[in-house]
Amino acid sequence: MITFIEHTSSNYADRTRINAMADVTIAMARDYETYGEILTEKCCKENGKMYCKLALANSVIFQSIYDRINATYLFSPLTINIAGNGIYTLKEYGYTQKSLDDIVFQVLSSIFRNVNVPIREFVCGGQTGIDESGAKTGNKLGIQVTVLAPKTWKFRDITGKDICDETKFKKRFL
Repeated sequence: MITFIEHTSSNYADRTRINAMADVTIAMARDYETYGEILTEKCCKENGKMYCKLALANSVIFQSIYDRINATYLFSPLTINIAGNGIYTLKEYGYTQKSLDDIVFQVLSSIFRNVNVPIREFVCGGQTGIDESGAKTGNKLGIQVTVLAPKTWKFRDITGKDICDETKFKKRFL
């Protein structure tokens, strides 16, 4: 249930601007001062879209996120952008991709169970860390997932190095 699309631009920001047009963006991070996190929030605000910060350091899922989504989107099926720090940022806080997969699954499955609005689709940029975990979670929950990858299937590995390889990009989601 994961659809992969290669963007016409290899610029991460171009892909972020498109994903931030989703109805809701759930941004999970430890560092909200990275270029990607700042841009995501800015794009959501410019598009008049809901932006929800969910700090990974806090293990409590706030009822206010459910309430905001339920109050804003009464009946319309939602597209949710899953955004957040890459593994190259989160490794500094002791996270592994596997630990993020587990945390993001718990968070998003809880949201899935507690919002009263149907979720049509998860979208993400397919980067390591939160994006990757969000796509895997959507797939496990039976939600359509669309991964919009930068041109050349560019992604950043745990060392912060950009990799351009379609096979390696997609293999992470199996």
